[in-house]
Amino acid sequence: MDTQKYKIARLLAAYFCDGITEKEREKLMEWINASKENHDFFETICSNNRSQEKFAIYQSTDWKKALENFERTHYPSRRISRKKFLWYAASIAVISSFSLLLSRPQYSSRNISTQTAQVEIMSLATLTLSNGQSIVLTSRDSAFTLNSIDVNIHAKNQQLIYKKEGEFSHKSNILKTPRGGEYKVILSDGTFVYLNAATELKYPVVFDSLKREVYLCGEAWFEVQKDSQKPFYVITDHAKIRVYGTKFNVNTFPEEGMETVLLEGAVGVQGVKSLKECLLKPSQLARVSKETGQIEIKNVDPLLYIGWKDGLLVFSNERLDNIMNKLATWYNVDIFYTNNNLKDIRFSGYLKKYDKIEIILKAIEESVGVDCGLKNRTITISQ
Repeated sequence: MDTQKYKIARLLAAYFCDGITEKEREKLMEWINASKENHDFFETICSNNRSQEKFAIYQSTDWKKALENFERTHYPSRRISRKKFLWYAASIAVISSFSLLLSRPQYSSRNISTQTAQVEIMSLATLTLSNGQSIVLTSRDSAFTLNSIDVNIHAKNQQLIYKKEGEFSHKSNILKTPRGGEYKVILSDGTFVYLNAATELKYPVVFDSLKREVYLCGEAWFEVQKDSQKPFYVITDHAKIRVYGTKFNVNTFPEEGMETVLLEGAVGVQGVKSLKECLLKPSQLARVSKETGQIEIKNVDPLLYIGWKDGLLVFSNERLDNIMNKLATWYNVDIFYTNNNLKDIRFSGYLKKYDKIEIILKAIEESVGVDCGLKNRTITISQ
C-alpha cells in the first residue's frame, strides 16, 4: 500500500474515532471532494455495517484491562498513557480496515462478510510419554497424573503443567501440535512454552542439575525462568540458542533459515556449523541459514513475528506465498496457484488468527485483487 493511501486511512481512522483535528478534517474533505470515486467511497464506509461493527467492537472492549495485560506482558516496568493506548488501539483496528479497502482497485463497494465466528477447536496436541504411550490433548481435558509427575491439563487455559517431584529424570516427553492446532506447556522449572501449529517440542520430565535443554521443530514462544546455575538451551536442526532468562520466539519453518526474535532479555544464537555465538538484543532477529549456517542479525518490529501468540497475524509488505503458507499451517489447508506469478504479490495488514478462514480469504481478496476459492480444504489462488 502506498504512502498516500496510508495517510488517507489515518485521516479516516481519526475521523471515525473522534480524534480528528481541524487541519486533518480539511485534508480529509479535500480528498473526498477531489473525485466522485473518493466521495462514493466515503459514503460507502459511512453507511457500511462493517464499519459500524468495528466501532461496536471497539466500544464493547475492556480497554483498561487490555492495557493492564499489555503492560504486564510486554512492559512490566513502564507505565503507558491510557489515553495514548486507547488511541493506538482504535487506530490500529480502523486504519487496518480502511487500508485493506483503499488498497483495492477503484475502491469497489462489494459487500464484505462481517461474520466473526471462531474456529471451533484450536487447543489440540499429542503428548508422547517416554514409554511410547500417546495421549491426545484438547481443550476439553481435565487434570490427571502420569509417570509419578503431576501433569495438570486445565480446560480453561489448555496447557500442561509439570510439577517437579524428584531429581533429574532421563525420561523425556514430546508435545506435538498438528496443522490447525496449538498448545501450551509449563515445564518443570516453570518455563512457559506456547507451541504454534505443526510444532514438536521434546523436553525432559525433570531437568538435570547442570543445564536445561529442549528440542524444537516448528514455531514456539518461550518465557524462560531465570536460573544462573542451569543455563537454558533451545536446540533446532540448524542452531543452538542459549537463553539468559528472557522472552523470545523461535521459528524453524522459513525456507531461508531458522529465525529467532527477541522481545525481552538476551539470547545467544549459534549455528550448528559454527562455534561463534551471536548475542541478540530486544527487537532483533537472528536468521541462521540452513545452507551455510551463517547468522544474519537485523532490527525488526517484534509484532510481525510474535503477533500469532496474541491472536494476530501481522504482515508488512510480505509475499502472498509466505502468507498463504502460514495460513495453510494454521487452518490445515492446501494451497494451489493457477499462476505462480501470483506468489510474488505483496500484502500489508493484520488478520485475526481465530476468524473463520472465509473471512481471512475475503480480506486478502479485497486487498490485493485475487480470487481465493476454497473447496475440500484446498485454496485455489487465481486472478
